[in-house]
Amino acid sequence: MRFCAIGFGATLSNVLAGFVVKSAGYNVAFFGSSSDACGGLCLRSCGFGSFLVLCIETKTGVKYKTLNMLTLLVAC
Repeated sequence: MRFCAIGFGATLSNVLAGFVVKSAGYNVAFFGSSSDACGGLCLRSCGFGSFLVLCIETKTGVKYKTLNMLTLLVAC
């Protein structure tokens, strides 16, 4: 099911890009594609940065103890 969704997304992306190229031109399509990639990179970087800051395993000098579910939800 997951691979079907990936294939559908890839097909839809190409169709949408072709529509944008035909109606607005190559420059607009390239700018849209590059801004989408930059946005994805920013979201990925922010997510990884917050993972490093908030997760308890990445902090130095932390005494490991028994963690309950609430502590895990707050820490990560």
